[in-house]
Amino acid sequence: MAGWAVRSDPDGTSLEPTRASGTPVPYDIPPGQTALFLTELQHVTAFSAAIAQPPRIVLTVSSRGRTHVTGTVAPELLSLGSS
Repeated sequence: MAGWAVRSDPDGTSLEPTRASGTPVPYDIPPGQTALFLTELQHVTAFSAAIAQPPRIVLTVSSRGRTHVTGTVAPELLSLGSS
């Protein structure tokens, strides 16, 4: 897997994990479990504004030059916050 993101469609605003902090990016998240990832503040601000409107949130996974998109994800599954 080359990468993944949480995206608000149809505008395409997305959250992608950053590797800059040295924190490992979670790739394997078992069903029913949670994972924490770090991203850049400007992406969180834009994503928060995008999902304030009636959003369609999807997950994307990029691998071998292709991007795969899930069906719509319930907004309640995401928690935007700071540590």
